[in-house]
Amino acid sequence: MAKAQGSLEYLIIIAVVLAVTAIVTLIAVNSFGSQQNRYFYTSCANAAAVCKTSLSANPSAQCSACDTSCVFSNGTEIFPRAITCCKQGKSDMIYDGSPGCMPACRDGTPYEECSENLPMYCDDAGNLVPNCNICPCPAGESCNTVTGTCYMPSDCGSVPNGQCSATKPLYCDNGVLVKRCDLCGCPSDSFRPCCDGMDACTCKWSYSCLSNGACDSYIEYTNCRTCSDCCLNGQCRNLANCPI
Repeated sequence: MAKAQGSLEYLIIIAVVLAVTAIVTLIAVNSFGSQQNRYFYTSCANAAAVCKTSLSANPSAQCSACDTSCVFSNGTEIFPRAITCCKQGKSDMIYDGSPGCMPACRDGTPYEECSENLPMYCDDAGNLVPNCNICPCPAGESCNTVTGTCYMPSDCGSVPNGQCSATKPLYCDNGVLVKRCDLCGCPSDSFRPCCDGMDACTCKWSYSCLSNGACDSYIEYTNCRTCSDCCLNGQCRNLANCPI
């Protein structure tokens, strides 16, 4: 009887030891897993903070570190759209159980919505593009419906500030039309009559850009039906003496 009781006590001791060992192992595994998870979340959050700084200096920054810092060893994201959160610089959204971040452009604007930087628009491909037809221009500015950009109205009539007029070489410079053939070019060559009556001539006007922004016009050649030289104001002239 005493021998049986001793065996039972021995088995109980073994069971207790095994139970304690299992509990210690479980605690150790959970502790290791928690430490490992904290490492991944910390790594991802740090990458997001760096990305935020990069985006403030360069909105087109790629933040490629997020691709490797926000995934577990098996390659899966630490939570849904963790890489998206990281590449938007949203370190505050990186934690265990995070719902993730919605797809957005580099400045954090959700797809198909207007940016705070009007008239920029985040399209469905994640590109920030000017689109004042959807996103209103800032106060005081007008919308160029063709380019989607905004401009300040000026005293240049229908010519937007910072653009060329259809009448070359005029350019709208802060509300003033100035001659800028270096930006707007000169008129195209043209052929015009240069003599009336029977002594009709056709002259070619050509243009060159001067350093002061104006266009210099000159007659390149003449084609007179009755005069061998240039016909101007009813008189035959030598080509060198043919003013505009």
